[in-house]
Amino acid sequence: MVKLNSNNSPANMSGAELLKNINEQKISLDDAIKILIPHLQKLADGTDSLQEQTLLLPALRLTELYPKESKPAALVGDIYFHNNNLLKATEWYKKSVNQGSVPYPVWDNLIFGLLQLGHWNNLENMPIWRLINFQITAIPITLYQWLNIMGTNWMNLLGMQNTFY
Repeated sequence: MVKLNSNNSPANMSGAELLKNINEQKISLDDAIKILIPHLQKLADGTDSLQEQTLLLPALRLTELYPKESKPAALVGDIYFHNNNLLKATEWYKKSVNQGSVPYPVWDNLIFGLLQLGHWNNLENMPIWRLINFQITAIPITLYQWLNIMGTNWMNLLGMQNTFY
């Protein structure tokens, strides 16, 4: 395994070097993500639009090596999200959400993307109970309001109509 604190810092690896280490499984999933996050931040900040190409190959490879993990799918979603490709971002966020527990920002970006794309009706099929388990009220209230505007009454069907007032 490649150590993150070694003298030859993996944080300074080239994209090709990182991909090679991922392919040879010399680096763990979490360490690979830790290396990719600063590059994702540059993409998010708009300081380097070429980061998508640098990030995408290693991130997609991680989804192949760890198909049951939600982290790599969320990472791919983030790459597309910060490159303004909301359609692909929401596809990957859905995969991440369906694979298990995900942090709140994944839900936030998924809901934002679906609403921006006008795919609000896809929210009816989402395992929204996972988001509610976070005990966060802002997103469910906003989601409830949007779905009511769109004429959807899924919260009423779940018996949750009075939960978020």
